Amino acid sequence: MNAIKPSASYITETSWFQPNYIVDFKYHIHSLISTGGFGQVYWASDNYTGQFVAIKVEKKDAKYQLLKFEAETLSKLNKISYKRHGKGKKFDCIKLINYFETKNFNFMVMPLCGPNFYEIRKAMIEEKFSITTTLWVMKNMISCLEGLHNYGWIHRDVKPANFCIDLYNTNDCRRKMYLVDFGLAKKFRKSDGSMIPKKDYSNFKGTVRYTSINSHRRRDLGRIDDLWSVYFICVENLIGSLPWRNIADKEEIGYMKKECNLLELNYGSTGPPNSFKVLYEQLRSTGFYNEPKYGELYDAIENEMRDFGYYSHGKLLDWEECGIINLILFQKGISN
Repeated sequence: MNAIKPSASYITETSWFQPNYIVDFKYHIHSLISTGGFGQVYWASDNYTGQFVAIKVEKKDAKYQLLKFEAETLSKLNKISYKRHGKGKKFDCIKLINYFETKNFNFMVMPLCGPNFYEIRKAMIEEKFSITTTLWVMKNMISCLEGLHNYGWIHRDVKPANFCIDLYNTNDCRRKMYLVDFGLAKKFRKSDGSMIPKKDYSNFKGTVRYTSINSHRRRDLGRIDDLWSVYFICVENLIGSLPWRNIADKEEIGYMKKECNLLELNYGSTGPPNSFKVLYEQLRSTGFYNEPKYGELYDAIENEMRDFGYYSHGKLLDWEECGIINLILFQKGISN
């Protein structure tokens, strides 16, 4: 599974800032690399240090302004990471470099990452991954979320576009995953370590395709809801789509998530991976206040990766076989 789709233009939206524009007297804009309901993201470089950065930009008149909250959240997570350096599980949280505002825009500056996993999967000709790559992605997504949960936070918008591969082209870097976009993140623990009580009602949170059934039911979300999203992502990664892919109605999607047994979909002659079954059983049995059994999930994934030959000499992940990362970067105009 190493074929790549023919190249296509990534960005159709009009850029707010043109190449060579200087932001805050120091950030040199190179190109627009991503757009969405949040605003726009630019590839830029720091004129003083030469560091490549990503600048997330939000208009001041946006209906929902989340960038300042996201910057504050990242700052808190970075401080926790600094205090815990060398203690326990390391969480590769993206770093906040800067946040500032102008008359018309809010700006958040971060290190530049490589492509996200939505872009990588969509660039594959069949829009899906092999079993070994699917399991690798599953393991690393869970690891990112465990790290965040250990800091006392949940993400609440887990989706492929919010996990990125490293920018730089070495095996160590290209097998490093970063969790990004903390605009909906929330603390679930108090400063004394106790859990914040569950609310009786919560507004819908997350991305419709991937959010948990609890979000559709307007329930307060916990750690297990982040893992529900991983489950949906993993099924999509391996099969290529979810049953509600072409459904627009939010409530209908919620009903389908409740009624569809994703383990009964067509996984070929081998059936669904055992890791999916182990995760699904946890999803069904873990409550709001319970900690997911991350170790049990890692054990199941590792055993299956071994069975499928991931640890054999020279085994490559799908994007390593076909040079897809460099292609995506080229299409975005990024040179590293």
